[in-house]
Amino acid sequence: MQRPPDTLCTTDSPISLATNPNITNTPKEFLLRTRESSFYLTLMGNPITGVAPKKFVEIFFREERLPIAEGWKRPNTTITAESLNTIEDIIINNSNWTFTQICEDLVLGPNLTI
Repeated sequence: MQRPPDTLCTTDSPISLATNPNITNTPKEFLLRTRESSFYLTLMGNPITGVAPKKFVEIFFREERLPIAEGWKRPNTTITAESLNTIEDIIINNSNWTFTQICEDLVLGPNLTI
């Protein structure tokens, strides 16, 4: 998994901070958001490219259901950490994200931190 390089760090993001001065936008939040996004894009669309029909994603979040009636089918490929990493890297590489502050590592297990 790629981590955003520290060279992208800025202490202020004018649009976000102007509308929400208490925003928390650390590397931890960014990585969690990209992982979540990679999951629903993989589930709703092509698990190789991460391209999903907007209609499917909207139904999933707005109506809180799987868009089966609209033609969604369960992916034939198994969703794995490796497949999510691929989509997550695409999201990271195409984002224009900067963090507002540094945070401590999030400990997920004995030898696993992000």
